[in-house]
Amino acid sequence: MLKIKNMKQLILITFFCFVTSFSIQANATPLFTNEKHEELLLNNQEYAIADSMLNLTWQTIIKQLPKKELDIIKKEQIEWLESGRSEMASYFIVEFKEEEAFMVSVVARVQQLSQKIWQPAQEGNYIFEDKVITITKEDDNLYLQGYANIINPMLTQNTSQKNTNKNTKEKKKETTKQLLFRAELPQEKLWIATKTVANQTIYFLTINEGICIVHAPNAFPVSFQGVYKKQ
Repeated sequence: MLKIKNMKQLILITFFCFVTSFSIQANATPLFTNEKHEELLLNNQEYAIADSMLNLTWQTIIKQLPKKELDIIKKEQIEWLESGRSEMASYFIVEFKEEEAFMVSVVARVQQLSQKIWQPAQEGNYIFEDKVITITKEDDNLYLQGYANIINPMLTQNTSQKNTNKNTKEKKKETTKQLLFRAELPQEKLWIATKTVANQTIYFLTINEGICIVHAPNAFPVSFQGVYKKQ
């Protein structure tokens, strides 16, 4: 039985299984129920990451696909939730433990859907809420950088000693946008994983004029998870 070492390996394995059209035979396996889904969300971090990838992919598909194509995809997704995810798990149970098979089936679905919206990475600045992702090119390689506002304790201490009626401009000085991660972009397509210089793992999907970002909880001082739009 194949053991998954990390989520990056999982993405590569499921993409390989998808492009080879699930050539292995299906085996009997417990139904992938909503109750099992909720249990895995609570107890399996990598499954939760895969579910976040699926949610962001679906969120993007709804906004980007034309109505006629979207209606077809919605019908397919309902069928996948009702029976398709169990069928996928029955294929993967040959090589994985049960929980891993369920997780791989979600990632396989993510990669299927991602083909509808994936676009090559573009240099530029991308915004989500108060966070900024930049993609820059250096020596023919692309790099992903994440910036966010972080409260500066020294600035907060200094400003608190001033008049309590300080104006808005002074309040803004309490936070400063900092570089919180930097990572080289791999050349693979669809959802991919990359390591930052501090060895955290980020999962991302480049789309038309945007980037979808997912990472483990508490990987950074703030959450970068979301769909970023190019400025």
